[in-house]
Amino acid sequence: VLVDILVFSYGVNGPLLDSALAEWSPDLRLRKGPIGVPSLLDVPDRRMIQVHSETVHKACEKVAQNHHSLLKNEECAFIITHIIQPARLLKIEPGYMFEQLMAFRSHGCRAEYRKKTLLYNNTISFWPLGRGFLPSKWGVDKKQRLLALRLVSDDIAIAKLGALTCERLQLLIGNAIKQFGEKNCKFGMGRVRREVYVEPTSTALVEELERWEIMITRESYHGSYQSARLETQYYTAPHRGIEHHTKRSVRKLSSIDEVDEHPARSQSAFALRRDSVP
Repeated sequence: VLVDILVFSYGVNGPLLDSALAEWSPDLRLRKGPIGVPSLLDVPDRRMIQVHSETVHKACEKVAQNHHSLLKNEECAFIITHIIQPARLLKIEPGYMFEQLMAFRSHGCRAEYRKKTLLYNNTISFWPLGRGFLPSKWGVDKKQRLLALRLVSDDIAIAKLGALTCERLQLLIGNAIKQFGEKNCKFGMGRVRREVYVEPTSTALVEELERWEIMITRESYHGSYQSARLETQYYTAPHRGIEHHTKRSVRKLSSIDEVDEHPARSQSAFALRRDSVP
């Protein structure tokens, strides 16, 4: 999914992409997507991703309005199972996946909505100043810096995916990121730190879901612990055949000769001679 989104966002296509996909997996091929745009996703996959993106979007809306209590358990479990856990396996920031999925909800990898990707949302904007439309330096710098952060985040993602895909595909998308940055990002990718950028709302949703996951794990652990305690409480010792001990065997205990711990002292020779006198 992420590879398909990045390929669409940066307009990667042509024979080079076909050969890179063939090297990655011989059975992998581009399908005819919406409005003729090639895609790695078939119709069922696309519908599944739309469900994922819609679920993340609704959850982010609740978090943005501080309605964390409205997050349902099945909603949290769905996002953790289908998005967060796969992202962890790929070593991709879950918040970054949230951002890309919500962007997919807007553009759907359709050619007419290409400018609804995260890249075009952070390009230069013009603010009305005075009588005409003049660029605001503060606004331009902010948008350009956000674009640089997005480019670096995508570069980090494709660098991590390169180990799971193939080097040719990694270099192809990485070169497309570089060319897009040189053409559209005047701020420069080299002026920002190499770290994944995530919007505050997506970060807050990840933190909330991780807390929920920890809580559910603890409840599951304590539930199993309490069950083990109950089983121990009502545990019955194995049968040892106590009924075979009859009263007769108990009475025999009194007939056992007891031995004095301190034996009697032997008589002295004087005492023996005295006893022998008539």
